[in-house]
Amino acid sequence: MEIAEALGIEGYLDELPRNLSGGVQQRVGLARALIRPASVYLLDEVLSHLDAVQRTMLRGELRRLQKLRNLTIIFVTHDQLEALAMSDRVIVMNDGVIQQIGTPSEIYDRPANLFVAGFVGEPPVNTMNVRRIKEKNVDYLVFGEQKVSVENLNIKKLPDKEAFILGIRPFYVKVFPTKKDGSIQGKVHTYENLGDFAIITVDISKEDRIFVIVPSSEKYELDQVVYISFDPEKVLFYDKESGGLLNV
Repeated sequence: MEIAEALGIEGYLDELPRNLSGGVQQRVGLARALIRPASVYLLDEVLSHLDAVQRTMLRGELRRLQKLRNLTIIFVTHDQLEALAMSDRVIVMNDGVIQQIGTPSEIYDRPANLFVAGFVGEPPVNTMNVRRIKEKNVDYLVFGEQKVSVENLNIKKLPDKEAFILGIRPFYVKVFPTKKDGSIQGKVHTYENLGDFAIITVDISKEDRIFVIVPSSEKYELDQVVYISFDPEKVLFYDKESGGLLNV
C-alpha cells in the first residue's frame, strides 16, 4: 500500500488491466517492480508514457522512495532533467560510449567534452570559436571579427593555445542595450517569452549564435543590436580538435 499510495494507484487496485489508461498501467508496472526486494532495480524509460504533471509528481515520489528505502536504481532516460533531478551519479553516453561520469553538479557545471556540453542543459552550453592574439603587449580574444582584451573580460587564466572553443551556460550571460567594457556586440536572432523568463538567441559572428536567459520583462526586437558579457568564473574552454575540456 505504501508503494501504491506513493505512485498514486491506490484507487485502481481492484480494476482489471484493460480498464486502466496507459499512464496508470505504467505506474502499476513500476509498482510491481518496486514491491519485490532486489539489490538493484533497472528502470528503463519508466516515466516516458506519462503526461507532464504525472511525470513531475512521480519523479519526486520515486526519488523519495529511493532515499527512504535506500534502493539502488539504474534509471535509463533520454530526459536530461530527469537525469539531473533524480540521480546521485550520472553517466552520459553517446553511441554506446561513456562520455562522462559524475554527480549532477559535475555534469552540469563542467561538461567533460563538447558532446556533453551540447546535450546536458536546456538551453545547452553556448560555444564560441575563439582566437587568442597579442598586440602591443595586450592579450585579446577574437570572436569572429571582434576583439576584446582579456583584461576587460576579467578572465584570469587562458588555455595555452592560439585557438580554442569558449563555453558558457546561458544563465551566466548578460545582455545590455549599450556597449560596456568587455562586452561583445551581437544581433538578436530570436526571442521567446516563456512566462517567468525569456530566451533570446544572439548572433555574435557568422559562426556563432548563443542563447541568453533574460527576465520576461525585458523586451528585445528581432535584429536589434545588443552587447553581451559573461561571468568569467563560469567560463569553460574546449579543444577545437578533440572537443575535450581543457584544464586551466
